[in-house]
Amino acid sequence: MNRLRTLTRPAWLLAAVATLGFTLACLLVLAPWQLGKNAAVHQRNETIADPTAPIPIEELRSPDASPLATDEWRMVTMTGRYLPDREIVLRRRSAQGRSAVEIVSPFQLPDGTTIMVNRGYLLRGADDPTDAPAPPTGDTTVVGRLRAPEDTGRFSLPRVDDDEVVAYALDPTRLGDAVGLRVPPMAVQLVADQPGVLGVVAPPEPDAGPYLSYGVQWIAFGVLAPLGLVYAALAYTRRKPDPRHRPTALTTKEG
Repeated sequence: MNRLRTLTRPAWLLAAVATLGFTLACLLVLAPWQLGKNAAVHQRNETIADPTAPIPIEELRSPDASPLATDEWRMVTMTGRYLPDREIVLRRRSAQGRSAVEIVSPFQLPDGTTIMVNRGYLLRGADDPTDAPAPPTGDTTVVGRLRAPEDTGRFSLPRVDDDEVVAYALDPTRLGDAVGLRVPPMAVQLVADQPGVLGVVAPPEPDAGPYLSYGVQWIAFGVLAPLGLVYAALAYTRRKPDPRHRPTALTTKEG
């Protein structure tokens, strides 16, 4: 009974609270986080490998929302015209293991909506002139993959450098602001053999990644932690007392 009372001491109670918190974090936060990433990667791989024909962008785009996770990398088609006088150069990119830039050209649809189109890459160093070939003029139909915005850091906003607008992320809203256009927060990345395409920026390689195993590991940790605490408590309550710590009986001498 004394040993059971010992389990109510602050040290054991603190261990129980810490174990409960760790278990809840594993099962409610960490495992779902990794499993969600695994589901997103699988969805991306399925979208990239989807053999269906390109969908008109009018069926997918929304003026005020980014593409859904299920739509990014989907093949889309659109008809309109390039606006070559408002082109943007994305620097600090890479291709074929070399320094590169990517050229983003606004593309105006018949209803007046403008979509940022990543035409592809040019192998250029940071100090090399861009010299990008101009896109075709007039009405043009292109096919590409729908892209969600990349994050633009606080210190990497688009700017004008050597008479060209340069940026470091495919962030359509920021790019549109830099050239005086209001564009939806989505872009189209051209595939091969399209009008105006340069070096084709390939989509990510299909790869499941480690997220499923990480999620399973967090579930295992969340289950094993309370079991470990219970085992430690049972082992403590069943432990035989140490003879060296037995209390000695008091004896009295008879006079």
